[in-house]
Amino acid sequence: MAYRPNRNKSKAGKPNNYRDRDAPSTRVGMLNQRRLGEFRYDVRELFVDNQMDPDLASTFLASVIAKASRLSIKDAKDYVREQQAAGTISKEVMDGLIYYLDRYTKYQSQQTGE
Repeated sequence: MAYRPNRNKSKAGKPNNYRDRDAPSTRVGMLNQRRLGEFRYDVRELFVDNQMDPDLASTFLASVIAKASRLSIKDAKDYVREQQAAGTISKEVMDGLIYYLDRYTKYQSQQTGE
């Protein structure tokens, strides 16, 4: 009789639904913290090209970074759109910021509170 190794060893002791028993998680787009310097550089260039007031630009950029890194990219985009509707920034700045927010997005898993 020939030797036959146990082929079921890798599944030994694991239930069929072991991945499903953890808490559900969602993937949320957040600002990539490793590329924060590049993001700041690109956005500052955008502000200079559109002749935005430097004092307003620095506080506005800080608000966008805070929302994008702590809440989500979606919330940061909504904030940018609100500021454009209020007349704080121009449409060109809004379009550029939304492009850069998409470009520097990192999707992270976050567990829901269930």
